[in-house]
Amino acid sequence: MARPVGVTIVAIVNFLSAVGGPLLALRLITRTDLVGGFRSEDYEGSATMAMFILDMITFPVLYALAGRGLWKLKNWGRVLTVGLTAHAAALEFLRVYLTLHPKMSTYVSTALSLAINGMIAWYLLKADVKAAFAPQMGPVASEA
Repeated sequence: MARPVGVTIVAIVNFLSAVGGPLLALRLITRTDLVGGFRSEDYEGSATMAMFILDMITFPVLYALAGRGLWKLKNWGRVLTVGLTAHAAALEFLRVYLTLHPKMSTYVSTALSLAINGMIAWYLLKADVKAAFAPQMGPVASEA
């Protein structure tokens, strides 16, 4: 079965997330005193910095793996992508909840992000898309 166009689009989005995430993190680190704040002696959050660095390494790898799995029509890539979209949706809820005085733009961007993640998960859970990830059986040799 040929790869559905929607699966190709989601795979490309995963590949872009794998590249874009570290670039945004690098921008955050270089444009702010994030590292200096974690290095100060009065700051006891070195575990937070370690988790931040771990996330900046782990999630791009996961997005790249998910993209490759979708591109090759592997079911684990579909499941991983659904899990990553659920994780991203949970982080969006946390972002709104933990923001002291959210602006209207925070709500709009959160709603947009939740809608996109929801559509990706819904699409990958559709029966016809699941069928594209089913193992393909080769032609059976007829008995002579």
